[in-house]
Amino acid sequence: MRATLLRTLKYLEPFFNTRAAGMYILLFAAAIGVGTFVENDFGTSSAQHVIYKSTWFSVLLALFCITIAVNSTAGGSLSAAISLTWVEKSASARLYA
Repeated sequence: MRATLLRTLKYLEPFFNTRAAGMYILLFAAAIGVGTFVENDFGTSSAQHVIYKSTWFSVLLALFCITIAVNSTAGGSLSAAISLTWVEKSASARLYA
């Protein structure tokens, strides 16, 4: 099971590395800029509906948050972060057993 998880994480790592974080922040800045113009031209409710409360904007923020968390815990490697968590849990289980 652990090998399958690590194999799956290998395919997910490009979405959570530092290059992806840079792309997410650029997309976020562009979305905020477009949202500002939409709000100026069409009103706050239009900008809220089209940009700020949309599903794609929420997904973008979630990806960015996960990317920051992964890069701050294990040096940018999702599988290393999972492995580190697994090692810590197994070590603490042996310690308190």
